[in-house]
Amino acid sequence: MQRKFKKKYLLIFLLAIGSISLITLGFTYAKYASNSIWNYYLGSKGFYFTSDFLGMQTVKNVNTLWDGEAVSFSLTNQENDLVSTDYDITYQVTCTVLNDEKNEYTCTLNDTNSNTYKGTLSSYETCINYKNDGIDVSSYLQSECEINGYTWKKEAAIKDMNFKVTRNDGAPVEEVTVKIEATSTEPYKKTISGTFELKKDPTLDGTVSLQATKDGVVNNLLVTNSYNEEKCISISWDALQYRLAEEKENFDSYTTNDQGYINSITFKINPKYTQKISFYRTNLTQDINISDYTITENVNCQN
Repeated sequence: MQRKFKKKYLLIFLLAIGSISLITLGFTYAKYASNSIWNYYLGSKGFYFTSDFLGMQTVKNVNTLWDGEAVSFSLTNQENDLVSTDYDITYQVTCTVLNDEKNEYTCTLNDTNSNTYKGTLSSYETCINYKNDGIDVSSYLQSECEINGYTWKKEAAIKDMNFKVTRNDGAPVEEVTVKIEATSTEPYKKTISGTFELKKDPTLDGTVSLQATKDGVVNNLLVTNSYNEEKCISISWDALQYRLAEEKENFDSYTTNDQGYINSITFKINPKYTQKISFYRTNLTQDINISDYTITENVNCQN
């Protein structure tokens, strides 16, 4: 009888745990589905509010080669190189140091003394010279631009941002986690966010290193240049495993395999900077693995 009693309560306990897990997963999925539907609705209105290091599902960014200086990210009104919003977007950005129960740290945005920043992404159009005839057409009006055979194009608004973390007692910051949250306020509300795990490595005087993160189906390769000077690097991979999810024009040069898929890129990276490069895995069940990439430092990026 006692054994049956124990089994009964063990079963109840397991069912309770299972129910809690299902409820938690349900809320997580519901939030993901809600975000996706809202993002689709905003896209139908021509509204785009995105970032290189933030997303509707909080993006985890890791930098173990942090130099203690300001960390950069950007906001834009474009979905991709072809699609951008054609009206103004007002927004607010906040910076929060996580797990700072004793209030030992201060996080500030864009070289101000505040952890909050407000701004506007302003849409504009301009004349572009794709004819390479040496004529500066940047001041042309639309009619003059099109009559002379140039391209009148909508340009994306990009706001370069940065945050800096300091200790209130003046001591150097060795390791910290920061959350950046950006919310558009007009004409539609959309929140994107990311965490930044920052850690100094005093043993590294200068190197170019790789790390990996995942954002949904997109795999991100984080390339960090800890040198005090600009570097030209090449990264290669097996194009049968990974497909570049970036515009090839973003890089100084590239190569392809026999099937025409890009399998290496060469580009310049600023000193003390981390650049994110996005890939898709051909096998969606597998995550990105930095051992699948080969990195080489070059003398320069000239062909």
